[in-house]
Amino acid sequence: GGRSRTASQSTKAATSAQRRLALVLANGAYTQRAPLSRPVGVATELRSKLVGMGFEVVGADDQTLSGMREAALRWIRLVEEAADAAEEEAFAAERGLGPRPQ
Repeated sequence: GGRSRTASQSTKAATSAQRRLALVLANGAYTQRAPLSRPVGVATELRSKLVGMGFEVVGADDQTLSGMREAALRWIRLVEEAADAAEEEAFAAERGLGPRPQ
């Protein structure tokens, strides 16, 4: 017979492969005021630290609104993909199965 899993075991199995995602946007190149010097440097440092911690990072520096929006949409797509994968894993873990058929 199959091995029964507790809810915490299922949650642990599903959590083990979850992706860590981050969105870091920086804007110092304003058109209506004097440019700021620190945002891009700080964002670059933050992105580097997040990557070192195992995050997948989407970022954009000194972009127009449409450029920032595009970066945010890339991040949202990654979040949706990660959520779908986590749901698949949780489904399989709850049933003691492999990946769910497509």
